[in-house]
Amino acid sequence: ESSKVRALLAYLAVEADKPHSRDKLAGMFWGELSDETANKNLRQALSNLRKAIRDEDSDSPLLTVTPASIQADGHSGWLDTRAFAALLRETDSHPHRKLETCPACARRMEEALALYRGAFLEGFFLKESDSFQDWIVIHRERFHQLAADALHALIAYHKRRGEIKPAIVHAQRLAALDPWREETHAALMELLARDNQ
Repeated sequence: ESSKVRALLAYLAVEADKPHSRDKLAGMFWGELSDETANKNLRQALSNLRKAIRDEDSDSPLLTVTPASIQADGHSGWLDTRAFAALLRETDSHPHRKLETCPACARRMEEALALYRGAFLEGFFLKESDSFQDWIVIHRERFHQLAADALHALIAYHKRRGEIKPAIVHAQRLAALDPWREETHAALMELLARDNQ
């Protein structure tokens, strides 16, 4: 029911790689309040969250809660953001000569881009939680750039193989993602001309 409880869940799920101090979380979501009130609100939000996800009675709880910190289990449950980043990390670490000649990496990038359906937490906004909003903006830009980079690579991959129609599809998506980049529109126009459009 509470936007801050949903925001807390999103933050803990995405940042599941480490424990987060209660003080940091209280400050992030209730920084405008006194420390005592902020910590009380965090305890209440955490209680509501654990009830909503039925974590308290679970044999394998999602959250590890201590008096000092809270951490989500990064191995239980699936996150599109985690899968997206992992696929692109695999592409980066794959031992290919050139990215634009590697079919395995092209498949991974296609799979990753199928997960990218818009800006990170698009439409989600918390009033009076500037730290949380800053966190959203940082992740939104990071995922946006990863998607743009993957689209550039797929355009190059398909162009190199003479596959103009898939290159056009990726260029159109890139133009929609970055509508103000002139070079993206120029590349799309070149591809359309090569396809007699």
